[in-house]
Amino acid sequence: MFVNKKVQLHTDAGNTHTGILRHADSIGVFFEPLDGSSPVFFTWHDIKKVVIPREEKS
Repeated sequence: MFVNKKVQLHTDAGNTHTGILRHADSIGVFFEPLDGSSPVFFTWHDIKKVVIPREEKS
């Protein structure tokens, strides 16, 4: 699915977080932000949308 991929998480609060999705289960996702801040757990209730950015061609 989305595990170990770079994603954008859009939350119900209107925030967008970009980082690596490290783990997903029936409760939520463990997310590692790209900005170097501490990893965080989001519940599915808090997540509005998960977007996998298209790969940039080099």
